[in-house]
Parts: sequence; structure tokens; C-alpha cells
Amino acid sequence: MHKTVEQFHLFRVRAFQDHKSFEKMLNEIAPRILGLMKLKLPRMQDAEDAYSETCLRLWNYSTQTKIDSFPAVAFTIARSVIAEFYRTRNRKVREASFDETYIEGYSSTKFEKETIDKIDAGFLKSVIEELQEDEAQVLLMRYNDQLSMKEIAEAIGKSENATTVMVHRVVNKLRKITNEKFGNAS
Repeated sequence: MHKTVEQFHLFRVRAFQDHKSFEKMLNEIAPRILGLMKLKLPRMQDAEDAYSETCLRLWNYSTQTKIDSFPAVAFTIARSVIAEFYRTRNRKVREASFDETYIEGYSSTKFEKETIDKIDAGFLKSVIEELQEDEAQVLLMRYNDQLSMKEIAEAIGKSENATTVMVHRVVNKLRKITNEKFGNAS
């Protein structure tokens, strides 16, 4: 969504509590937020509950506070809801599982998809475990959530330049870890 259009909708939500404007902005990012919830939470029901809670908090925040970037605030709230889920329910973080779009081109048998999911999840988990928490979060925001550098900077409270440098360093660190663990993969 273009920044000017987003600001117009944000104004309508804050000034007039316009549900349609909120819905238009939410529809732009809903698949990515729900995807994050499915990735981080153990059951589909938990993901849907967390998504609903995120939307409710996002509405309340949007109607009371001036927002510069709707996606950045949405993902910040979503991550907060996920953290609360594990903190209040004392659950273990599950391994990532990926939907079928990541394995297009492979045979469509359920067994093969599950096997590829486990290999991908195991590989990613082993590499990402070596990152610091803030590095992993920035990496997920950039490549999983597809946030712009400006949106990530707003979410983590750093300048856009510092965020760009951080993402660049994390990608280089991942490349180095991957090469050390699995040989020259680049």
C-alpha cells in the first residue's frame, strides 16, 4: 500500500474509527501476520486465536495513537502476542513447518512433503539458533514478514541506516555459519 494512502486510512481510523479503512490496511498484511502466527505457534487454533488478539490490539492502538507505519506496528503487536502465548502458557517453541509453496516442484505425496519440511526446518533451525535474538528477529522481519528497512527500523527503534547495516551483517553471518556447518554453500 502506498505510504500516502496508508496515512489517509490511518487518519480515518484514528479520527473517525473507520472500520473499512482499518480493514483495507489489515487485508494488505493479514496473510503475512497469519503466516507468522502459523509458523511460531503449535496449533492452527492457537494461531487463529493469536491473530484475533493481534487484530483487536491493533484496532485499539490505531484508534488511540498516531501511527507512522501500520505494518511495523502490526508485526510488533503480533510478536508481543506470540511472546505472551509462550510466557503465559509455559509452552515450548516448536520447530518451524513450512506450507506447500516452499516445496513446489517436488512430488506431491504427503510423505515427501513432510520429509522436505523436516529437512528445511532442521536446517533453518540449526543455522538460526546460532544468531542472537535481535539478529533473528530482524532477519524474520525482513525476509519472512517482508517489511521494508524503514518499517523494521521503526519496530526495533533504530535508524534506517543502522538497520540496513544490521541486516547486511546478519546475512553475512548466516553465510559464514552455513559455510562452516555445511561446506561452501554460496
